Amino acid sequence: MAVDNAPSFNPSAVLHELSEDAVESLQATRLAFTVASRRSGTSSLAVLPAVPGVVGRHEPPPNFIEVMRHVQLGHEPDLARRWWTERKLPHIASFEESTYVKTSNVFANGFLEPLLKLGHTPDLLLPIRPPRNIARSMFALGTIPSRILNSDL
Repeated sequence: MAVDNAPSFNPSAVLHELSEDAVESLQATRLAFTVASRRSGTSSLAVLPAVPGVVGRHEPPPNFIEVMRHVQLGHEPDLARRWWTERKLPHIASFEESTYVKTSNVFANGFLEPLLKLGHTPDLLLPIRPPRNIARSMFALGTIPSRILNSDL
């Protein structure tokens, strides 16, 4: 994904939180994340690490879900950036592979913009599943979001 005016990676912006080795490793690592709805097939993309030079799993720790609700509520405006620099980026930097893939539907819920502000422009994977299939999957699992019945109007 091309982002106009995306900042180039600025190691001094995160050096106080990441080691010099981690910053160097991250500069050479290609990041890829999924942007998708629930039940869209992100777990099927977990096969990508079978490609040489690629590392990642479907929802490995540290997982976005750890802080997602707090990030969305916005009570701590800097929380997502701190989570990236203190938890996720050091984890990603620990791998030798040149590409890191995270397949989860949670990434787009408040974590893209802070990553861009840190100077990383990731590749975005956009799995597409027909809405009817998503609804059937949610129904089968009993996870359909709540709805208002006509009698409640």
